[in-house]
Amino acid sequence: MPTLAQNLAIGLAVFAYILYRQLHTRPVKGRSLLPWILLALGAVQIAGTTGRHGPGSHVGAFNTDLLVVVAAMLIGAGFACARAYTLRIWVDKGIAYRKGNVWTALLWMLSIAVHFSLDAFVHTPGLAGTSLEAYFGLMLLIQREIAIRRAAKLQSAI
Repeated sequence: MPTLAQNLAIGLAVFAYILYRQLHTRPVKGRSLLPWILLALGAVQIAGTTGRHGPGSHVGAFNTDLLVVVAAMLIGAGFACARAYTLRIWVDKGIAYRKGNVWTALLWMLSIAVHFSLDAFVHTPGLAGTSLEAYFGLMLLIQREIAIRRAAKLQSAI
C-alpha cells in the first residue's frame, strides 16, 4: 500500500490532470476509462485498509471512519452536480463539446478542500489517503453523466 505522502502526490498529479482537462474544450462523450480506473483503484485501496484490524483494533472506530468517507463522497456528489452545470456545452457540426470555466475550477478546489477537511476526522491508518482516487473517479462519473444528458438535450433541440 502506498504511504500517505505517496497517495497525496498521486492525488495532486491526478487533480492537476483533471483540472487541465476540465478547462479545455473537449467533446462530450462517455467512453473515457479514467473515472472507472480511479474508482476501481480507490475501491481496492479502501478494501485493503479493512484487513488492517489486528488484535486490539477498534472495528467500531473503523465503521465510523467509513461513514465519514461515505459522507465525503455524498457531499462531493453534490459538488459534482453543481460543477456539471458550470460547464459550457454547445453543439458544432453535430458534435457536442464542453468546456469548464473559473467556476468549474473553484468548485473542484472547494470540493477537494471539503474532502480533506473530512479526512481529518478519519483515524483508521491509510483510509483517509486511499479514498481520494475513488473520490475523483466517482465525481468524474457523476459530472460526466449530467454533461452527457445536457448535451443530448441540446442535440435533440437542433
